[in-house]
Amino acid sequence: MARPGITYLQVAQVATELKAKHTNPTIESIRHKLGTGSNSTIAGHLKRWRQEHEPDVFQDRRTSLPPEWLVKMETLWEELKQQANHDIEKIKSEHAKQIEKLELENKNLAHESQALQQKLENANKDIINRDQALAQWNQKCENQAKCIDHQALENKSMSGTIVDKEAIIKDIHRQLTHAQNNLEHFREAAKQQRENDLLQHQEVISELNGKLSKLNNQLNDVSEIRLVLSTDLEKYKARCEHLTVSLAQAEEQLSAKQEKTIALISDNKVLTRENENITTALKSLQTEKKRDDEEKIELRLANERLTGELRTLKAIKQIEEEFTD
Repeated sequence: MARPGITYLQVAQVATELKAKHTNPTIESIRHKLGTGSNSTIAGHLKRWRQEHEPDVFQDRRTSLPPEWLVKMETLWEELKQQANHDIEKIKSEHAKQIEKLELENKNLAHESQALQQKLENANKDIINRDQALAQWNQKCENQAKCIDHQALENKSMSGTIVDKEAIIKDIHRQLTHAQNNLEHFREAAKQQRENDLLQHQEVISELNGKLSKLNNQLNDVSEIRLVLSTDLEKYKARCEHLTVSLAQAEEQLSAKQEKTIALISDNKVLTRENENITTALKSLQTEKKRDDEEKIELRLANERLTGELRTLKAIKQIEEEFTD
């Protein structure tokens, strides 16, 4: 069974409600309100309603266009205006989304910049700590060098003692030789004394050699420590160079991010200007609509004036015809 079409009463009721809300009733607005109906059916009922409720629009003698054309033109104007409003709202929505996206990117860039700044501060702290550690190692090396110098002085002093002992030994040998020439009966005692002295001297020399060996071992240990410190120092220098390169790269990335942020801000300003231009165009359209409404009012008043003059002329003509009869 076919669906029944909309009636004139339905169209007239919706048109009256729209007119009471100071909204111009159009085919599209009535169809949207009813939720059904064809454009041709609604156009016919709307034309009839306009002839009954807005007769001055169809009695305007200043235009030669048929009334149905006027209705269609007005409907087309409303549709174009609604389409323009829809496009403007769509553009505004897109611009708002772009602005939100740019603001989010700007916030992300700010967070990245703060993170890079924090890394830079941590790297500076690490460099300061490494410098302090290096200063401590240098102090320790200086202390070790002083110890080595002190040990060298002691070693030199021991060497002088050995030389002195050797001179004493030579003197004893001379004394023994002199004693052998003069006192032969003391030979055995002198020989025993010499052997004892030699043993004592050998013990002293052995002890001094042991100390000298320890000093040499300590000197070797200090040399190894110096070598290790030199290796650590080279690694630390390489680490510092790597941190310097990383810092330079971070600064370049930060500069690029800042340039990108500046470009985004510029794009945001361009979009803002475009939005202002669109707003200006919308205001211009509203001004033109207001001007059209004022012209319609003037036309309506002129039509009423001409209608009154026509009625007056008809009355005068009727009076003349009565006098003529």
